[in-house]
Amino acid sequence: MARILFTICGVGRGHATRSAEIIRQLMKRHEVFIVSYGDAYDFLKEKFRVEQIKWFKIMYDKGRYKSVSTILHNIPRLPFIFANNFSKLHKVVKEFKPDIVISDFDVNGIYIAKLSGLPVITISNMHIMDYIKPDLKLNEKIDFMITQESMLKSFVGTDYFVIMHFTKPKTKKKGVYFFYPIVRENVTRLKPRDKGYFLVYSSAVQLQGIVPLLEKFSGKKFLVVGTDAKKRRNIEFIKFLDDDEFAKKLADCTAFISHGGLSSMSEAFALEKPVYTFSSKKFYERYYNGEMSQKLGIGFVEEKPTFGGISEFFSSIPKYKKAIKKISFFPDNDEITAKIEEIIKKETSKPNNPGKHKYSSFL
Repeated sequence: MARILFTICGVGRGHATRSAEIIRQLMKRHEVFIVSYGDAYDFLKEKFRVEQIKWFKIMYDKGRYKSVSTILHNIPRLPFIFANNFSKLHKVVKEFKPDIVISDFDVNGIYIAKLSGLPVITISNMHIMDYIKPDLKLNEKIDFMITQESMLKSFVGTDYFVIMHFTKPKTKKKGVYFFYPIVRENVTRLKPRDKGYFLVYSSAVQLQGIVPLLEKFSGKKFLVVGTDAKKRRNIEFIKFLDDDEFAKKLADCTAFISHGGLSSMSEAFALEKPVYTFSSKKFYERYYNGEMSQKLGIGFVEEKPTFGGISEFFSSIPKYKKAIKKISFFPDNDEITAKIEEIIKKETSKPNNPGKHKYSSFL
């Protein structure tokens, strides 16, 4: 048995849903202490014991992510946030005495691991951009360097990368492993059907840009998750669906319209549902996910939703479904857990592991 400190990025629920699958498996053999914030904390606290830390606020304007505004808003808060998080995590390390740190794209876990001399595994999908470079114009490259690339480099202290995406690039780099994404068990056990509606999932802010366009497709039915419950013409709005309800709605839809989160897109592909992605390039991780799906012929991406783009997506759905079946997209849940277990065994068997000591009771 090992003691694992598991820290999870709290921006959206995607990191939490995939980490929850890993945590459930690890808890069968190990003791796991979970730390998160934001949406992920709200999701995880219903399932596990979780310590809450703080993080930065993401700024939007009329549904579009504002990278510069986000940076300027958060700079004054930076010292307070890092001081608060360091204090909490230092206490966790001192009292829980972990053998290893696993970070699902959370830099707090990286820093406390390095300061404590602990090995660290990073679970990421963004780091695929280090191996399959995005195609960017000059002005986009500058913005990418300031925001996304600097974020990727903040994980430089990682000992092992578990990188998941829709494709598996080859690399000889030590400690880097590629997998297809994790998909929740309550999704994989469902049989896909087509009940003639399109499932739409995004933040309430981003939905403002696409809902007026969907109203123009009067012959199609849309189920929109993420805003107040109501009905309007051909659109039904649902404020919240629990995990099982969302999975069932996804399994029964014709196709999925998404803001580009990897976890929900992976679930859609596992259920053989094509995905239309709308996401600003300034929030490049999500746009990149959509771009990758488009290159594979299983989805369509636009930075800003348009009537023409949505129409093209609808007309190409049969083609996308054939491509999904041809790829045979299978989740790598078991393979990812097995690799993490292999790393844990390797690291905890080392005689100089800082966590190898007699454990005191955790308070």
